[in-house]
Amino acid sequence: MKNTVQKYLFYLKQQNERAKKNVLQHTLTTKYRAINPINKIEFKYRKRLSEATACQQSASL
Repeated sequence: MKNTVQKYLFYLKQQNERAKKNVLQHTLTTKYRAINPINKIEFKYRKRLSEATACQQSASL
């Protein structure tokens, strides 16, 4: 029992270190986004705006 608990804790510790390294690598390679929800709202707004202009252009033809 003691041996299995030690193995579990060892693997848990390894997984945590790996996750931290992955997060660090991710933060170093991606661009910084100040506020993610605002970016999503802005993207949806731009998408709707482009769809609306495309619809208007096709209607005028």
